Amino acid sequence: MEDFATDDIAAMREQGDLPAFMRLQIRRVRSPVKVVALWQRFSGPAGHKPGAWPSAAPLGADYQRAPGGPELCDCARCLALAAP
Repeated sequence: MEDFATDDIAAMREQGDLPAFMRLQIRRVRSPVKVVALWQRFSGPAGHKPGAWPSAAPLGADYQRAPGGPELCDCARCLALAAP
């Protein structure tokens, strides 16, 4: 609400909301908070394939990716992300 008239101010004064409204109008603009997931703060665990999709189950040693199919990763972090 950026446009307010004298009627709006009178109504806020009657309801007791005018001081709170004025505090909101003069407060400092805060910079947006950057939220980073905990798992993004640390490097990938051993065996992690950057950019790969997490697999729902550990991959066997004989697993071969189909041509054009997404690469799968079975590191601990990707297993946790893929868990239901």
